[in-house]
Amino acid sequence: MSAPVTKKHFLNDPKRLSTLERLDLLSPTPSDALNRLTRLAAALMQAPIAMVSIVDDHRQFYKSVVGLPDVIEAPLSHSFCQHVVTSGEPLIVSDSRLNDITKDNLAIRDLQVIAYAGMPMISSDGQSLGSFCVLDHKPRQWTATELGILEDLRGAAMVEIELREVTAQLGAEQAFRDGLTSLLVHDFKTPLTSILVAAETAQEDPGSVGEMLSIISSNAQRMQVLTNDLLDVSRFEHGEIRINAVQFDFAKLVTEAIRDVTPIAKEVEVRIEARIPVELPMVKGDRVLISRLLTNLLSNALRYTTRGTDVTVVAEQVGDRIKCSVIDNGPGIPTEMTETIFAKYGRVEGAKQNYQAPSTGLGLTFCKMCVNAHGGEIGVDSELGRGSTFWFTLPTVR
Repeated sequence: MSAPVTKKHFLNDPKRLSTLERLDLLSPTPSDALNRLTRLAAALMQAPIAMVSIVDDHRQFYKSVVGLPDVIEAPLSHSFCQHVVTSGEPLIVSDSRLNDITKDNLAIRDLQVIAYAGMPMISSDGQSLGSFCVLDHKPRQWTATELGILEDLRGAAMVEIELREVTAQLGAEQAFRDGLTSLLVHDFKTPLTSILVAAETAQEDPGSVGEMLSIISSNAQRMQVLTNDLLDVSRFEHGEIRINAVQFDFAKLVTEAIRDVTPIAKEVEVRIEARIPVELPMVKGDRVLISRLLTNLLSNALRYTTRGTDVTVVAEQVGDRIKCSVIDNGPGIPTEMTETIFAKYGRVEGAKQNYQAPSTGLGLTFCKMCVNAHGGEIGVDSELGRGSTFWFTLPTVR
């Protein structure tokens, strides 16, 4: 039988503390909206003290407070709100000196807190964060009307807190889109400029036509990669890509994908090894899309893996599916990025690359959409300094 969860363990819960940090609830930055709500609570309930009290693992922090000048936090020894947080339920106290939960709390002696009414601040992901509360220096019976007002104001406070997060996210996304637009202009302009220069050179020097055609072809392919990433993700999002499901030999597809990226592997001095069992069942899916999926993962591995090492492709049957893994020896991915790296425009900033290639940050998004469209799963296992393993599963022919 598992041990009971104590108040200390509850307050120390990493997910709860992570939510506090994500919502920026422990910073001293004032919130005009929350301050208006606490002032309103104090006025409507005729209480000398009202607050939005956030409880972390060792204190209560006053995100907004009326009636306690120059005080921004208190130890848990002075916290009624910790009981609201650990229970996830309202705490209504008419006389704290007579209440079994609060009678030993030092806030009675030091702050003359006698009556207390607190409503739990629960985030949208179910984490108990703090209390919207009012306090009085004398005993009082809180009425149903007053508690209803307090609950409504608590709800408004939580909406304000989470709305601020959404607004910040939208601002960050817009800034990222603006940056992406600039990046795309640059990524398209560079090969286009090379094409124009090569064409002009070929016109002026007929002897250079062969070399210039090679430059033109290479840069045209770069532009095609960028365009395909953008169009394919958009088509998946709008349901415009149809899955042309056929039965095919997955082992042969792996061999072809490795062949396609071998020139890059030679350039960056990386060996590609394939581990594929002889008796691998046939796969049913869109061969063209799955080929691009695997090529994308191999290209990523070659971009980041350490020169002179190996990239390994492993295919195996797991139940009624084939699991394919692409294993590199690169710098690895921070834990916090493994959840978002498949999102649109997701990148690992600052990672050293073996070669520069056009990238919209949509390649892995395409991979995820492709696998999902086939009813499979995709993920990454990684550790900083130990490389990464990108894997996906596909249904086999029954």
